[in-house]
Amino acid sequence: MKIICIGCKKLIAEQAPYKDQSITKAKCIDCINKAKEQLSRINTSPRPSASKNITFENGLKGQISIAGEETGELAFGELGVMGRKFSCYKDYRDDFCNHLNIIDSPEVDVMFLHSAEIPINPSRSKGRKKRKLEEPLERKTINYNCTITVPKDYALFMFDNQSERMMQIVEVFAGILYREWQAEKEV
Repeated sequence: MKIICIGCKKLIAEQAPYKDQSITKAKCIDCINKAKEQLSRINTSPRPSASKNITFENGLKGQISIAGEETGELAFGELGVMGRKFSCYKDYRDDFCNHLNIIDSPEVDVMFLHSAEIPINPSRSKGRKKRKLEEPLERKTINYNCTITVPKDYALFMFDNQSERMMQIVEVFAGILYREWQAEKEV
């Protein structure tokens, strides 16, 4: 039996039964090393607890990381400032300002962007017949955090901006619910 490299097609070895001329495929050491080298060149996303430095268009610098135990998780409409989470609603603005005033440093770390999710769908091998699954395939996502160091007044601007966007979303939903209520009322 012959063992042929699936990549470069060279003969790697022969094994018993020697009279059997069938072929078994494997990868040779050279092809494995080439594959490792190619993978090392690919810029991968950060692993949990790892982060990647980034620079925004406005010049602010920060770090993006996968949300996890070390970085915490934010709900939609929340900011994290120096280890504490805040819901960005006008009612919590004074609490947010008090927290900023307690911090001695003129700059604070602000965590945001947790609402970004990148779906990871399980892949199926090509060429196999699709079979009915008794249970649907699990759909996984990765949640990313972004943390930037900004002056306190910019952190307050971020809070107010997020609060304004949350109110706009509430107004959109309220409008939809009101139109639905009107439609049901007319029926």
